Amino acid sequence: MEHPTRNQRLQALKAENVPIPDNRHLFGDGHLDKIMDSYLYEATKNGDADEFITALEKASCGSEDVVELILIHFPYLVSRKNFLDDTPLHVAVQDGSIVKSPLYLAAENGQHGIFWLLLHAAAQDEAYAVKIQGTSPVFATLKHFRSGNRFSYVYVAINLLPKLLHVRDENGGTPLHSAASIGDVNAVQLLLEKCSYLALQTDENGSYPIHIAFEGGNLDTIKELVKIWPDLAEIKNKKGQNVLHVAAKAGNNNAVQYILKECGGPCIKKLVACKDVNGNTPLHLASMQDHCRVLLSLTRDNRDALRLLNNDKLTALDVAMESESMSAKYSPLQGRAILIAAGIPQTKGRDIWSPREQSSGVSKSPRTKGISDQIITSHQRDQ
Repeated sequence: MEHPTRNQRLQALKAENVPIPDNRHLFGDGHLDKIMDSYLYEATKNGDADEFITALEKASCGSEDVVELILIHFPYLVSRKNFLDDTPLHVAVQDGSIVKSPLYLAAENGQHGIFWLLLHAAAQDEAYAVKIQGTSPVFATLKHFRSGNRFSYVYVAINLLPKLLHVRDENGGTPLHSAASIGDVNAVQLLLEKCSYLALQTDENGSYPIHIAFEGGNLDTIKELVKIWPDLAEIKNKKGQNVLHVAAKAGNNNAVQYILKECGGPCIKKLVACKDVNGNTPLHLASMQDHCRVLLSLTRDNRDALRLLNNDKLTALDVAMESESMSAKYSPLQGRAILIAAGIPQTKGRDIWSPREQSSGVSKSPRTKGISDQIITSHQRDQ
């Protein structure tokens, strides 16, 4: 005999006229119609889904899939409180039994109606933002909602629950980090308007929202955050990387060009010559990844910084020859050709071909023969 699924059992339960049990907790306001079954409450707290469905036939908050069942089939339960002012769903959130809050799950699964129900219920709980640390619905909204709906949901959420502005995600990021990451300039403007101090907050990697924006490469978002900082060269993450470092490493040439065009001469010199904790300049990082367009932008002007060595005494050309990146778009030799043409030196005794390329046969590929000839000729001329 085939056993019914949890959804089928819940649907059957909803169709029944179940009598009110005697074991109940009254709500603080004393209304008899607002009750919570104590077995139901304990089942949610203990995380046993099947016992929940059997005492309802019981559902629990101990895992996210069961939370989704509750949200879909019994959304009214999430706003019901016992005499301790706790709801079944929030028990698990407070105890750390699940990673995501009910509000987050509603947003993540596109349950807009349930999201509004939960949001307005949560707005009556001043301590709610503390209970959902790391699971803020603002992050779910920014991540999962379409851009057309995103702004209005974020706007209402932070107006009803202003504390959500300061709730961090699992990486220590603020909502502004999240908005900068997806390049939502409207959300960035809203968050800065509500709390400009968010621009000065770092995540666990020491990255400011402006680092995240330059990594993502959305120019409108970048322009909004640049207004906050008078000197871009002074903003560094825990790796000692400035915004040009992160843009170059990510291969976002539009962001790189924005810096080179919009920043003043002294600032550009500091950005280009800045070394991270490993001694790498932005050019070193772009060379490691074979980001050819970024290499062209960074080497267009002849600056002394292009010849700088990292902590391993390697030039940008040296690290390009050691790069593990095998780009499908660009030959691994194109980046090296750009660096050689810019006059960047190579440490003596190093081969044009890395051991990996020699063993893989890249050096004999017809695709790279013309570039190989150019590199060898330029290299021999400079000796």
